[in-house]
Amino acid sequence: MTTRAAVDNYVAAIGQGLAGVRIGLVRESMESGVLDPEVRRLVADAAVALGGAGARVEEISIPLIDHASALYVAIAEPEAAARFRPYLLTRSHDIDVLPRRRLLTASLIPASLIARARRLGDRLQAQVDEALRVVDVLVSPTTPTAAPPIATASRVTSKDDAWMTVVAGRSLFTNPFNITGHPALSVPCGFTADGLPVGLQVVGRYNREADVLRVAAAYEAVTPWHDRLPEV
Repeated sequence: MTTRAAVDNYVAAIGQGLAGVRIGLVRESMESGVLDPEVRRLVADAAVALGGAGARVEEISIPLIDHASALYVAIAEPEAAARFRPYLLTRSHDIDVLPRRRLLTASLIPASLIARARRLGDRLQAQVDEALRVVDVLVSPTTPTAAPPIATASRVTSKDDAWMTVVAGRSLFTNPFNITGHPALSVPCGFTADGLPVGLQVVGRYNREADVLRVAAAYEAVTPWHDRLPEV
């Protein structure tokens, strides 16, 4: 998405601190059944740190956000299938088996379902906009779990695991803003007991990237996590 809107002074915003900034902690993300308890604790700690740095932090609800990953699959996957259709027809053997299966499956999604998903996506966008009229930025976990160890095998052992593996994955909390197009970034907000890093997502209004950068920089200024590297 492109725009002719004026660009804020990002550098100036970074040093402004958090005095008077209103921050909404997304309730549905924090209450998600697939959110790892350690991640929930670290994000809650991050909210406390933001409040201690001068921001006013409150819970805020975006009811449709729980359905965003399903909407994303119904919208983005068919678009990808259409884009790669010539290769699927003529060079499918050149596409790795897992993305090939996803593209072939997505090509079967009917146009009527895609249109319904887009309409729901518009409603999700309206809900995010409404939340951002109450607060200046939103915060949530970036991913449901910490970053996984390298070369860790994934095993599906429950319905929740299946949902995470097949539909939501690690993009469960970022998909909503991939759909709506609101500016977002992730900053480190701690480590699990196993030394794995966790991220805090910051989301802002359209054309207000400066607010997102301001909050992220102010959070980094009062926490040590961006200076610490996970063991490899």
